Amino acid sequence: MKSDVKHKKGHFISLGIAMGIPLGIPLGLALGNIAYGPLIGICAGLTVGYILEKKFNAGAEEIFEAEYAKQKRIALILLGIGLFVLATVAAVCFS
Repeated sequence: MKSDVKHKKGHFISLGIAMGIPLGIPLGLALGNIAYGPLIGICAGLTVGYILEKKFNAGAEEIFEAEYAKQKRIALILLGIGLFVLATVAAVCFS
């Protein structure tokens, strides 16, 4: 059963990376170096996402400038919140 739903360009790649990172962390722990886990997860997720993108989303539509600006603004807000939380945790831990 084939779905007629079209996603934005890069949907499956971002989905693959987002799923690969948490799945790679236990692999990094098993290897004895946790830094290798997310690296392996990103590589595997990028590969799987690229294959799925070519297979299921070949005629994807481009992201328009207004939508790109909205996504960029949301990303900057989330980055600010993340940095605030990091600074708060660091202040509590090191005081």
